Amino acid sequence: MRILYLTQFFSSTRGGGPLIFYDLAKALSKRGHEVYVICNVATETVDNENVKIFTVKPFLENTYELPPSPTHNLRYIWNSMLLAAKIARENKIQLIHTNSFTPVIAGSLLSMIKGIPMIASIHDVFTNKDRSNWQNWTHYNNLPNYYSIIGRIYEQISLHMPFDMIHSISDTTKNDLLPYIGKRAIRVVYPAIDDRNYTTVKPTYGNFILYIGRLVFYKNIDVLIKAYDEVIKEEPTAKLIIVGEGPMEEELTNLVRSLDISENVLFTGHISHQSKIDLLSRCSALALPSMFEGFGLVILESFAMAKPVLVAKVHPLDQIVDHGVDGYLLPHNDPREWAAAIMTLLSNNQLCQEMGRNAAKKLKDKYDFERYIESMETLYADTIGGLAKRR
Repeated sequence: MRILYLTQFFSSTRGGGPLIFYDLAKALSKRGHEVYVICNVATETVDNENVKIFTVKPFLENTYELPPSPTHNLRYIWNSMLLAAKIARENKIQLIHTNSFTPVIAGSLLSMIKGIPMIASIHDVFTNKDRSNWQNWTHYNNLPNYYSIIGRIYEQISLHMPFDMIHSISDTTKNDLLPYIGKRAIRVVYPAIDDRNYTTVKPTYGNFILYIGRLVFYKNIDVLIKAYDEVIKEEPTAKLIIVGEGPMEEELTNLVRSLDISENVLFTGHISHQSKIDLLSRCSALALPSMFEGFGLVILESFAMAKPVLVAKVHPLDQIVDHGVDGYLLPHNDPREWAAAIMTLLSNNQLCQEMGRNAAKKLKDKYDFERYIESMETLYADTIGGLAKRR
C-alpha cells in the first residue's frame, strides 16, 4: 500500500498520537509499504527508504509551550493540502491517515478533491468530558477567552468532516464519538508499542516515581505533587521526577516551592527517547493521575520496562490496569490515597518487581505489537476496499 500520513508532530517523544504514527511508519515500511509523512515538526527520521518525511510551514518550535494558533492551523491546512496533492498525484497514494484535529480537516478536504479514502484517528473528544474543559484549556494556556469558543467550534468541525473511517484507540473514545459520527464507519484498534525499543536496559527499582507527559491541566499533576508533601514525611529521600513540557509548568513549579519540596520534586523538561527509557528502567513505578485520557500509551511504555503504574480510576485507564496486579487505581483528586500507594511501592522492591512482571506479561499477551500492526493493515485494506465498492 501507498499511505500518506498527515500530522502536526512526527515524533517518538512528543505524546501518544505522534508516537503511534511514528511506530506505524517504521513498522509498515519494514513490511514493504510506501509511507509518506507531512508534518510541522519531525524530531526523528526513519531509517528506511520506504518512508519519506516532509515538513511544511509554519514550523513549530516550542511545541508544547502553547497550542498552535488558529492562523497557524489554517496555514498548516493550506500548505499540507498543496504538498499532499502533489505527493498523491506523483505517487498514486491509496490511503490518507490523519490524527486530530487540524490534520483531519486537511485530509478530509484532500480526500474529497482527489477521491482518496481517508481514516481519521481520534484519541479523545474534549468537549464530551466536561463543559468547562475548553474554558480551562484557555485559562491554563494564558489565551484570550474567545479561544475557548474557537476551540470548541474547531473540534466540532473536525468531527463532522466527511472522512471514510474513524480509528478509535479505545472503547471509551468510541462511545464519546458515537453522537458525532452519523453513518460513518468506526473501528477500535487498541494501540501497542514495539517493546524491542525498550528492553535494551535491565530494570531496577530506585527510590523515585516517574511522571511522563504534557504539563496540562487535565493530567492532574498537582495531585502527585501534593501527595509527595505526605510521602517525604515518611521517606525524606524519595523523589518525584516529572518529564515533559507544557503551559502548567510555572504553576506546578510554584506549587512545589510553596510546599518546600523542591529537593524531592524534579522537572526535566523534554528529554530524548533514550533518556526516557533510562528513567523508566530505574523508577519504582510510573504515575498517571489524568482526569481523562483517550488511552494512555505511556502505561504500555511502563509495562515494557516491567514497572507497575499508578493511575486515576477513570475510563479507559481502569480497563488497562488491574488494581493490585500490575498497578493501582486511585481517586484522581485524593493526594492522601496517592501518597499511601506511592509509599507502599517505594518501601517494597519485591512488590514492584512482582507487579512489573505481571505488567510485562500483560503487554505481550494483550498488546502485542505485531498483532497490532496486522490489525492496522486490515483496517487500511478494508477502508480502501470499502470505498472502492461504494464508488
